[in-house]
Amino acid sequence: MTMIAVGQRQRDLALRGYGAVAKAESIEESQRLGLEAQEKAAESQVLGTGAGIGGISGATTARALSTEAGTAIEGANAALDGAGTLSRSKLSGGLQFTPTGGETIKGIEGLNAAKDAAALKDAAVVTDAAAAGQTAATVAEGSAVVAEGAAAVEGAAVAGEAAVAVEGAAAASSAAAPMAQLAALATPVAIGLGVAYLINKLFD
Repeated sequence: MTMIAVGQRQRDLALRGYGAVAKAESIEESQRLGLEAQEKAAESQVLGTGAGIGGISGATTARALSTEAGTAIEGANAALDGAGTLSRSKLSGGLQFTPTGGETIKGIEGLNAAKDAAALKDAAVVTDAAAAGQTAATVAEGSAVVAEGAAAVEGAAVAGEAAVAVEGAAAASSAAAPMAQLAALATPVAIGLGVAYLINKLFD
C-alpha cells in the first residue's frame, strides 16, 4: 500500500469521525433545546396557575364590593322613605339621586341633593317624635316628664339615620367604582404571579 493510499484511508477515517461527532452534537443540541422548551412550558404553566388563582380571588373581592354597594344603596333608599331614590352608575361608580317627582341628578350634585333630602327626612322624624311626646304629656300630665324624655331618646336614636345611610351608600359606591374593582382584581393577580415566579426560581 502506497503512502498516498494510507493517507486517503486516514483521511476517510477522520471524516467519518468528524461526521459521528457532528451527529452526536446535533442530537445533544436537539435534546437540550427540547429540555429548555419543556422547562419554559412548565414555568408558563406555573405562572398561568398563579395568575388564575389570583384572578379568582380578585373577582370574588370585586363582586363582593359591588354587592355591598347595592345593599348600602337599598338601605339608604329605605331610610329616605319616599323622599327620593338613590342609584349607582356602574360606569363611573358615582351616585345618582332622583327626588320624588323630579329629574335624576348625577354626580356630586346628586349626592348633595340626597344628603339634603336625608337631612329633611331626619328632621321630620325628630319633629314627629317630639310631637308624639307632647301628645303623651298632654294625655297623662302625671307622667309628662317620662313621656317627653322617652320622646327625646327616641328622636336621638333615629336622628341622622337617613344621613348616615346616604353617607354609607356613597362610600360603598365609591369602593365599588370600576377603577377600585380593577385594583381589587389586579392586586391578587400580581401577588399570584409573584409567588409563581418565586416557585419557578426555586426549581431553576
